[in-house]
Amino acid sequence: MDMLSRDFSKAVHLLKKSLEQHPEDNRLRVLLGRAYLYQAKEALAIKEFREALRRDPQDRFARLELARALADRGDYKASSQIYRNLLAANAGDEAAAIGLTNNLMCKKQAAEALRVANQGLAHHPDSLVLQEYKDRIRQGVFGCDANVVERKVKTLESGVNYISDSAGDRTWEFSQRFNYEITAHVLNRLRVEERNMTSTGSAPAKVEAETDTLQFGLGRWAILNLGGGGVTFGDGTARTLYRAGLDFHPVKSLWLGAGFSRTPFYPDAKAASYDLTAEGWHALAAWRPESWRVKGWWSREHYTDGNLARRGGAEVYRWFGGPALSIQTGYRYTNYEFRVDLDHGYFSPDEYQSHLGLTGVRFRVKRVFHAEYLARVGAESISRGGPFQSAWEISLRNWVTLGRWEMGGLYFRLHLLQNTGAFVSHGGRFYVRYRF
Repeated sequence: MDMLSRDFSKAVHLLKKSLEQHPEDNRLRVLLGRAYLYQAKEALAIKEFREALRRDPQDRFARLELARALADRGDYKASSQIYRNLLAANAGDEAAAIGLTNNLMCKKQAAEALRVANQGLAHHPDSLVLQEYKDRIRQGVFGCDANVVERKVKTLESGVNYISDSAGDRTWEFSQRFNYEITAHVLNRLRVEERNMTSTGSAPAKVEAETDTLQFGLGRWAILNLGGGGVTFGDGTARTLYRAGLDFHPVKSLWLGAGFSRTPFYPDAKAASYDLTAEGWHALAAWRPESWRVKGWWSREHYTDGNLARRGGAEVYRWFGGPALSIQTGYRYTNYEFRVDLDHGYFSPDEYQSHLGLTGVRFRVKRVFHAEYLARVGAESISRGGPFQSAWEISLRNWVTLGRWEMGGLYFRLHLLQNTGAFVSHGGRFYVRYRF
């Protein structure tokens, strides 16, 4: 059907013709209303749903769709009343619990939203959406999601990055991402990128890479990640890429993950000329109680030039405040260690360590304009046993949300590690994202 092929104009035309022949078919009328919703024509959609309910006041799907359309228009009071009526008739109505929880989160009614989410989880303990809402409520992260019963992830993003450093390296990166939730338990992530690099004393390099990853939800407690792709270097050399990993969610607020992968490595033009890939293990642990964030990571990778890299780090930070304005403080530790210090141009001192304290602010204006400004200050050492010296980083991020569109920009200043030192780097990113 044309609804599935995303041709909503044609779907509307066919459904209207079918209704002329079968005006008593409420199912067709609800589908027509949904097609109008996909076209962002809320008024026409509401008209069709109300007509369906006039013909059959107990039509559950028409009631759900009407509640959804009213919420999309900002009429949360009327929408929530419909959801409450559905729950009064059937306390186990998962779609109604999701819709009502979302409405209450939009209105920042935290206690009531948490109560409804808990009641829904009592009937549907495996509901990923209700569990996500519950976690967000406890973290003080509100805001409105698309008020849809079938909550699928479909996003298309295009972005461009620019990085320059004091060593004379320049990089332009163009990337496209497409995320698509095939089913409630299967998510596909596709990424394509092209990187154009110049370095002092090296020929310009162009590298292209494509990766595709499938994420399989294994109940509430685990996610299996399987992916693959390829990279083509400037001299025409092509290498296969892959990854496999498993993420665990054994208890509330705790995530554990581990995996094995082969990834390309081309931070600058000189490194790109060696056609490098890195293969090895990686692990991650994250704990998110309330407004705290605690994370640790580790990896061990063999490079195709014979080097062996070990990386690790940890960070802890906390947000104070609410969604409209909050302050962040925290700390981050980073450690890189390489077995061989090869003159291949990539970021390989024999050992690098940094200790950085963090502070920043995040705010929004009417759920349209968002900003996050962070600064890190501390000390770093760029050789094994070497002295520590002062170091600092900043990142300034702004983004705007307009309906299904999001546009944003980021500026950052930090240190990039080379085998001869840590060079000051400036960079920026601009992206446009559309949610289907």
